[in-house]
Amino acid sequence: SGTFVLPAQLASPYNAPPSIGAGWPRIKAMHKFPINRAIACQSLIWLASVVLTAAALGVLAGYSVALGGLISLFPGIWFMMRYFRLSGARAMEQVVRNAFVGEAVKLVQIVAGFTLVFTLVEPLSPLAVVGGFLVVQVAGMVITSRLASRKPV
Repeated sequence: SGTFVLPAQLASPYNAPPSIGAGWPRIKAMHKFPINRAIACQSLIWLASVVLTAAALGVLAGYSVALGGLISLFPGIWFMMRYFRLSGARAMEQVVRNAFVGEAVKLVQIVAGFTLVFTLVEPLSPLAVVGGFLVVQVAGMVITSRLASRKPV
């Protein structure tokens, strides 16, 4: 007979012969996370929140929101640079390690940021600081999830 047929349990897109590969699902391409785009979007949201708050509530609230946003923005940028610099199956162990170390360092940076701001800056609007932090933090999470779910170009 001369034809080779794979048993059903062995048939997969990974071991399919090239002659029958046309009907098999394609493996999705890996793409690098757009770090620069995420940082730019989050920075623009920070800037817009500072300008809008200063215009609506005054300079004190504006620079308080700015400080709170920076407490979130700088550690977030540091984490993204550390976490997304490696990718692929071979680097998986290092990626997981970077995630844990990066998150721990990010939390320490956030605590240090709040400590420095609340001890060194006067006058200050504590509610505006926390509000600025939350706006930038939530924006970062939304932006990251949206960019991560995009299809590769």
